[in-house]
Amino acid sequence: MALVVVLAGGGSAGHVVPALALAEAILKADPETRLHFIGTRGGQEERLVPRAGYPLEAVPSRPVLGRSPLAKLGALVTLARGVWVARRLLHEMAAQLVIGTGGYASVPAVLAAVTHGIPTALIEPNARPGRANRLLGRFARRVCVQFEDARSYFPEGRALRLGFPVREI
Repeated sequence: MALVVVLAGGGSAGHVVPALALAEAILKADPETRLHFIGTRGGQEERLVPRAGYPLEAVPSRPVLGRSPLAKLGALVTLARGVWVARRLLHEMAAQLVIGTGGYASVPAVLAAVTHGIPTALIEPNARPGRANRLLGRFARRVCVQFEDARSYFPEGRALRLGFPVREI
């Protein structure tokens, strides 16, 4: 039976391109793996993921931090809706692993996986992780970092320095 992996993240190409590189590496290691992508509407994933030939499902999400109290409340409501939608999608996909690639678009799917008992991992390409990965790092089973300095942002023993996926040209 093929492994079902969901890659979640987006917003910027900085979150989507590494996800696509990881997808290539996963399929190179095991061509039978079934890959799915979860992101949001309006992000770079809407353009880049389908162009690469992968299915993309959109869930509601938007940034929570750095806004007025009313906007934060609205973002939290949107996040809750996104987690609900992502839980349904992960169940329908029969997801066995969810990998967050960063950005607020990754939050609903990774939180949904955690609440569903699905193993989770994050990839963090920066020396100073972004807000989404810092939040999700508290819950993810593993965080794969590129820089040694990034380890200190995550719980002890959870971050592994594995490098960063790069797409073949």
